Amino acid sequence: VLEMDPEFLNTDGEHVHDDTVSSVAWSFPGLELNMNRLDDWIGSLMRDLGTELYRYKGVLAVKGCDEKYVFQGVHMLFSGGL
Repeated sequence: VLEMDPEFLNTDGEHVHDDTVSSVAWSFPGLELNMNRLDDWIGSLMRDLGTELYRYKGVLAVKGCDEKYVFQGVHMLFSGGL
């Protein structure tokens, strides 16, 4: 990378953020989600907002499961599971 762009690691240069990109985080200690309703919600989110989702990731507690549900995605590309 440095051969192509010697300034790649230069942190003194100009860095521009897109003001239309934002983030959100939720924390609900003790809440466990219903897996069927979670699948339905994720499906509707992909259908309705998939092109507007830039990058998302998370860890969720699912009712009746000892393992956490880990997910990530970009736009309408989604991957998740226990």
